[in-house]
Amino acid sequence: MAAAQTMIEKAGRGVIIWLDQEGKGNGHLALIESIKYKKEFGQAEAYVKAGFAADARDYRPAAEILADLAVGSIRLISSNEAKADDLRRTSINVSGITG
Repeated sequence: MAAAQTMIEKAGRGVIIWLDQEGKGNGHLALIESIKYKKEFGQAEAYVKAGFAADARDYRPAAEILADLAVGSIRLISSNEAKADDLRRTSINVSGITG
């Protein structure tokens, strides 16, 4: 988060939105239940084996916050292109991604 703060400071504008989406949006129970599968499978597949979605994160709350702040376009600080795609599906203009 410090790197994001530095980037925002240099740009002279920006906002940090933190969404608590532990366990890829499945919550802490999914983390606990998937432990037994993590030695054999990757993170996402371990969640599925434990009966949860591979990735249940929801970026609509971020889109709603951006709309409330009247932010028309963002440069996303993330290495995850799927986050940018999810935000675009909520009508957020993602002008770029930095990660």
